[in-house]
Amino acid sequence: MKRTILLFMAVVLLASCVKTAPPETPDITEPKQTEEITVSTPVVTTTTPTTMATPIISSPSEDISVNYGRGWAVLKDEWIYFSNPSDCFYLYRHHISNDSNLGEKQLSEEIVSYFNIVGEWIYYTSGGNIYKICADGSKRELLHQTPGIYSMYVVDDWVYYNDIEINIYKIRTDGSGETQIADERNTIVGVVGDWVCYRNYWDSFLYRIDTNGSGRELINNKVSFNVDIFDDWIYYTNAGNINKVRIDGTGGEVIIDDDSQFIVVSGDWIYYSNMDDNHYLYRICTDGTGREKLNSDASSYINVAGDWVYYIDYGIYKESVYYRIRTDGSNRQILALRGMD
Repeated sequence: MKRTILLFMAVVLLASCVKTAPPETPDITEPKQTEEITVSTPVVTTTTPTTMATPIISSPSEDISVNYGRGWAVLKDEWIYFSNPSDCFYLYRHHISNDSNLGEKQLSEEIVSYFNIVGEWIYYTSGGNIYKICADGSKRELLHQTPGIYSMYVVDDWVYYNDIEINIYKIRTDGSGETQIADERNTIVGVVGDWVCYRNYWDSFLYRIDTNGSGRELINNKVSFNVDIFDDWIYYTNAGNINKVRIDGTGGEVIIDDDSQFIVVSGDWIYYSNMDDNHYLYRICTDGTGREKLNSDASSYINVAGDWVYYIDYGIYKESVYYRIRTDGSNRQILALRGMD
């Protein structure tokens, strides 16, 4: 099944884009735990659930992996769009046939965050504002102004986002019809069918709510971090272990007990940073088989675009290194180096 495309780059830079590190982002890391974290199920007000719809795909024909935290590369048709770390995180694209370097066509002259590709339009945030621009870089439009945005998903004719207070809103893709869906401090983790799935700020459990703001339902009662959605499964970490549960709350299971962060699901594979092995990049099949080590870099903010895995190694000398590597662990390439002072 095709996959909701969300691509996000949570990076705040000085106007000159010199020696500035990405800031902390809500819900990025999980505290080190040795036992599964569960809490007694809270009382949740719900309405009669609606029939579970087929997941809506917010983007094109290509399968794309999206990291819940900082995304910076996405595949559409024969193009990889990326927030370019070597040029102030402006939006660029290059053809997938370019195997040796990033190649480049610059599409924007501003820092691009949380970008989604839907049809021929790219939706993104910059400076707290929501924009859209054609995939060729033309027809840039300002859709909405807000003090800050923490997450954004575009599905059909609606843009779903977290405002600076981590409440959930939606607006139409023409910028009209702003509507608040939830106001209890939640982080959106995906939009599937008629449901907005989110992680609650107060208890860290996973919930879903109808896209019209009614019918809130509890998905699990486990503290959930590093959340990613693929097909009708939600993947997350609890006490470091990688777990999965269906969007309706059934079928919960542990996939692997590696202490994991930055999980990304693409096709039959889960890519993750293995804290038990120096944060190196690993992958494992979604059924728990075929575990493989892919590199010997401390890998964070993992994204997958086509046959490439993109990641950042913050290193030990106050310099972050941006890499990509084939999904089988071959052909590792350095994309950019940035100082962190």
